[in-house]
Amino acid sequence: MEVILPHPEWIPWKPQAVLTPQGEALKHPHMGSFFGGKALAGSEAADEIWINNVYNMTLPGAYRVVFSCKEPLLERADPQVTITSNEIAVTVLPKTR
Repeated sequence: MEVILPHPEWIPWKPQAVLTPQGEALKHPHMGSFFGGKALAGSEAADEIWINNVYNMTLPGAYRVVFSCKEPLLERADPQVTITSNEIAVTVLPKTR
């Protein structure tokens, strides 16, 4: 999962949100991700995760979230392919008193 901080569009790099202590605890130590496992072809898997519990999203603004994974291609010469989700926009509003 990639959580990109709110930033002006003219900035060419994508500043990343940092993990919270809970996010660090959930992170798989060997895979660099929160999820792991295998799925059979044609199957589906679902999970629910509160992104703001895993990433520091306290700065108001528009965050962009993208999920991706790498899968091996055993039947081809390519060692792996990266599967990337559509971008999700999450707007964090300033606290009101």
